[in-house]
Amino acid sequence: MHLCCNKLKLMKKVLLAMAIVVTAVAANAQKVNFGVKGGYNLSMVSATGETADPRSTFHVGGLANFSLNKTWSIQPQVLLSGKGANIAHEGHADKFKFLSLDVPVNAIYSFNNGLFVGAGPNFGFNLSGKFEADENG
Repeated sequence: MHLCCNKLKLMKKVLLAMAIVVTAVAANAQKVNFGVKGGYNLSMVSATGETADPRSTFHVGGLANFSLNKTWSIQPQVLLSGKGANIAHEGHADKFKFLSLDVPVNAIYSFNNGLFVGAGPNFGFNLSGKFEADENG
């Protein structure tokens, strides 16, 4: 119980800090664009001593792009992501399924030809988890 409360406090602090940064950037931004994002995830969870296969899932969410000047922008995103792995061992298969909230905040550098490069931290919060065992083996 104590560990759970500490995680919630940390999550609140991280979200508050991100809100402050986004607000400060938005106040100085020359242009703000909003968008939606969705796509394919091929996620992997490492398991000690077991052979794990990646799990095909999805991500969907929204983003904001705060232009600071012609070449630099800050792009926070909020994504709902499926993750997990399939592990076959001892004649049967197990599936680990996770649903998480990912909040990447990227600094984006845009070139004149339309290409761009970005990097930044990703804050991830696990929302749910499910374990399925196939005992038919």
